[in-house]
Amino acid sequence: GNNNNNQYLGSNYYIGPYCGSQGGTINMGFFKDASCSIPADKNGGAEMYLALTGSYLPFSEKSLIEYDCFACREPESNNYAGDDAEDEDDINDVCEVAYLKSGKCEKSLPKWAFNVYKQKNNYACNYIDGIKVIREDGSIVTTQRNAPGHLGTKRAGAVMVVLFGAAFAGLSYYVYYLKNKFERASIEIE
Repeated sequence: GNNNNNQYLGSNYYIGPYCGSQGGTINMGFFKDASCSIPADKNGGAEMYLALTGSYLPFSEKSLIEYDCFACREPESNNYAGDDAEDEDDINDVCEVAYLKSGKCEKSLPKWAFNVYKQKNNYACNYIDGIKVIREDGSIVTTQRNAPGHLGTKRAGAVMVVLFGAAFAGLSYYVYYLKNKFERASIEIE
């Protein structure tokens, strides 16, 4: 094997999906933590995966999902499977099963849109709120307002830069003032 990689053998790494930089792709990444939020390198962990395994990380460049959409409405004719057009709704089985198995956050749905049990399914709200988007520059943007890296924290960062800049300018002026005062005092003593 490759002895250069022995330094990484004691580390735990994790593979998981993450949203691409523009949110239009879902790629596989190689991460340093079990929550798959810290990439192993600046390329979503693809370089580290290649270095450790000698093979390319699947779906690190190509999205896991396709952009092709397909209709969910049941066809009125050409029902080749013969098992779907008979049910009470107008949704084909593929879409119906995908929706039923998917995580949901229905807390904002109006009452008329509730499921057949007349209950909101909010089991996936925390997961959806915590989804992180890793940008190409490595910064993590989340949908949670109180999470580090959320877009709302840029304002706070700008305020801190201005405050530290003003403090630096004020202290610089004070040092200059004291330096001149001591120089004048030493000239008067001599």
